[in-house]
Amino acid sequence: YTSILGAAKLTGKTREGLSLGFIDALTNEEKAEIDTIGGKMYRTVEPLTNYFVGRIQKDFNSGKTIIGGILTATNRELDSTQASVINNNAFTGGLDLTRYFRDKSWMINLNSAFSYVGGTKESIKKLQESSARYYQRPDNDYVSYNPQHTSLIGSGGRLQVMKLNGHLNLSGIFLWRSPGFETNDLGYLRQADQLLGIIHTGYNQWEPKGIYNRYSINCDISTLFNFGGDFISRAIEPGANITFRNYWNAYISGSLSAGQLSTTILRGGPLMKLPGSWNLQYGFSTDNRKKLILSVNSGRGVRYQNSSESGFFSFGLQYKPTNYLMFSFNPQSGTSDDQLQYVTTLNYNNSVRYILATIQQKTISASLRANVNISPELSIQYWGQPFLAAVKYSGYKYITDPTAVKYFDRFTAYSESQILKGEDGYQIDENGDGKPDYSIGKNDFSYRSFLSNLVIRWEYNPGSSVFFVWSQTRNGSDNSGIMDYGDIGSLFRTRPVNIFLIKFSYRFGK
Repeated sequence: YTSILGAAKLTGKTREGLSLGFIDALTNEEKAEIDTIGGKMYRTVEPLTNYFVGRIQKDFNSGKTIIGGILTATNRELDSTQASVINNNAFTGGLDLTRYFRDKSWMINLNSAFSYVGGTKESIKKLQESSARYYQRPDNDYVSYNPQHTSLIGSGGRLQVMKLNGHLNLSGIFLWRSPGFETNDLGYLRQADQLLGIIHTGYNQWEPKGIYNRYSINCDISTLFNFGGDFISRAIEPGANITFRNYWNAYISGSLSAGQLSTTILRGGPLMKLPGSWNLQYGFSTDNRKKLILSVNSGRGVRYQNSSESGFFSFGLQYKPTNYLMFSFNPQSGTSDDQLQYVTTLNYNNSVRYILATIQQKTISASLRANVNISPELSIQYWGQPFLAAVKYSGYKYITDPTAVKYFDRFTAYSESQILKGEDGYQIDENGDGKPDYSIGKNDFSYRSFLSNLVIRWEYNPGSSVFFVWSQTRNGSDNSGIMDYGDIGSLFRTRPVNIFLIKFSYRFGK
């Protein structure tokens, strides 16, 4: 974490209908203390950085036309070591246009954005090779992978046409992110290099009749390409929701997809075909007007050829004994079994080995929440979550033909005689001559954590507030891969990380 040296926010709207919002924050340089044989040393782990976000928006024609723009900037003061791993500066900007038609029953919306990131050759090379784009893929012939570049430029956007009113809703959405699009310095981007089209249709009934008060049915059909023209995936996603006359609610949703191409599963390796999949989620909740509310949710997902299977179950209890007091408890458990978990990439006999394994994962967590509204101006909120996870690896294999028609022709599994167990992992005798050809580290692990937040809010003046925040983190891990449900107690014998914050806001004018 970093210390905030100063921050300011200004928001408002002029009499002419121009909305403005600006935020600027300066965070301090942070150093880590490292103990060495020769004594203590200090290394910068977070540079002096300034963040800026600006947003403007103007309404025209009684709100039927809306035009807006946004600009973000991240500027860092870096030393030579930091400059090789993070960017010196990053800028993003965008324009948006919304137009309503036919008494606002139809809408067209266009959002466009650009991004520019500047840095050293080393930091930009990391961006090119990151999981968001993988410029270095051997079959990626439509981008310019150049380790000498010192900047990365990209664009993105979304065009959507929507029918908004009436029982029947329709929409068409087209979204794009170029391979060089990058917003993670002040934002979030999981995947670039996408051309995504979505068609949505839905029917909503809000007039009570028979056993229901209202219900909705919807379905999405999506198609995904990359900028090289490769067909990545197509999926259909139906869903339904109903509220009964007793105000109980139930839902069901799912998805079905044919075989797809993955640009990421081999972590910079070539495209790989994956089997089709389906998943189903469903649940219900009781009347949310009552003091005691129960909710139950469950789901299951399967990828064909027995290549993957996962499931989860959760329930929630919420109790409101009075209008100013609320408690909730939400435990959840999940399991996952996947044959195609990436492990590592190695060189063997002038060939590249992309090694995968079967991964078995178990997780369990529980969220605890309490809200106390002492008065309209003073409230206290607490949230805590214990979390346990255990992961086991087995069934090691290496890729032979990632786009083969038949699933089992895409990889070769190691036999028991080819895998020699060691203290720190496995030695692989691929050619069967009795001598290890390469080694794989042990990947099993168990993880446990307890996170908590306490927030006290005081509105000392109408529209003006001060927040006092205490955030605590406790975590631990080992390489056993065993789920020990009683192990969460060991966290309270370790030293926590505590963060204390104060946030102050003041409203000007009426």
